[in-house]
Amino acid sequence: KQWYQRRVRGNWREGREIVFCRYPFLLTASVKARLLTIDANHQMNEILRKIAFEQFVSRGNISLNPYMELKVRRSHLLQDTLRQIQLYENYPHVLKKPLKVIFEGEEGYDAGGVQKEFFLLLMRELLSPDYGMFTVDPESRFIWFSTFGFENEANYRLIGVLCGLAIYNSTIVDINFPPALYKKLLHMPI
Repeated sequence: KQWYQRRVRGNWREGREIVFCRYPFLLTASVKARLLTIDANHQMNEILRKIAFEQFVSRGNISLNPYMELKVRRSHLLQDTLRQIQLYENYPHVLKKPLKVIFEGEEGYDAGGVQKEFFLLLMRELLSPDYGMFTVDPESRFIWFSTFGFENEANYRLIGVLCGLAIYNSTIVDINFPPALYKKLLHMPI
């Protein structure tokens, strides 16, 4: 881990890419996942250190919440989440903090289980054809953008932010998009 942090910091400061990323066949999927987790943890620590320093310099003390807290109601999970994420988008450093999910009216410590349940329920609701933003192909079971949705572009962006939050916080979400979408995101020919 220490070698990785020294190597990555040096390469980022010098504006170079990390060499092993150019050769994806060198690492197994589990090693890549572990590296992404280490990198996310490193970024989380760096943003906390930066915020603490800025608070100390500006106010002489540190009153820092180390988490990005989402307080949501189960009955309004999607609306509460999208509203709070939209607020946090104005403060991108908050999105880099570790996520802590609090279900309103419930006691519980989020050691990862609450967060996993949150993303499971959220994605199930968000990707449901009943919500109208996505549709499921009955034959392939792939999820695609609905042609009948009346949602605006900002909601799709927020969905992307939520997917990024799940990955950033090392939570696996089941999103069955077709390979063509991933190729499009990677600017590969379809």
